[in-house]
Amino acid sequence: MQMKTGIQTDVLDLLQIKMVLPEQNCVLILDEVQLKRKIEYDVSLKSITGYVDPELGNSTEEASHALVYMIKGLQVPYKQVVA
Repeated sequence: MQMKTGIQTDVLDLLQIKMVLPEQNCVLILDEVQLKRKIEYDVSLKSITGYVDPELGNSTEEASHALVYMIKGLQVPYKQVVA
């Protein structure tokens, strides 16, 4: 599964199939993480990564932070990044 910036719709589709009670009882977590500034070529995506997302602003600026959205199970222990 290729992971790129943005909402991971593939992951959400798989979670919708897998989720049954009590796994549906979960919480949405938002976390900001600091990134090491690094521009590199991603072979799997066949693109250069490390810049601020062009949809959010200047695409020549190196990314230094990212927002991570994940869900965490309340009754069943799991954690999954969704965006």
